[in-house]
Amino acid sequence: MLLTGNLLLAVKQCGGTTVIQDPSEAVAPSMPSSAGKHVQIDYKLPLSMLGHLLVKLSKEQPQAERRVMPDSDRLKLEAEIAADENAVLDGVEKIGDPSLFTCPDCHGTL
Repeated sequence: MLLTGNLLLAVKQCGGTTVIQDPSEAVAPSMPSSAGKHVQIDYKLPLSMLGHLLVKLSKEQPQAERRVMPDSDRLKLEAEIAADENAVLDGVEKIGDPSLFTCPDCHGTL
């Protein structure tokens, strides 16, 4: 998954592991370079090794406690919405207007 700098920062601040492609081999080296300048990166690897690392990490127990940043009410609300089935009751309208588009399989709002 490709994350922008702000989303990668949110992952790190919530106790997640950050991984970027080695900028020296990236098609757009400014993207991983910028991430590395603004976020503490756990792994910087060639593209050929990223898949292996992600598989390995997916099988490990998280090393850091997952947490929601106490100073970010919006991020906390998003985490609560993601953990439940009823986003409307959980306050999704506080973040923005729901999309008019729905998933063809589950009919949930996209």
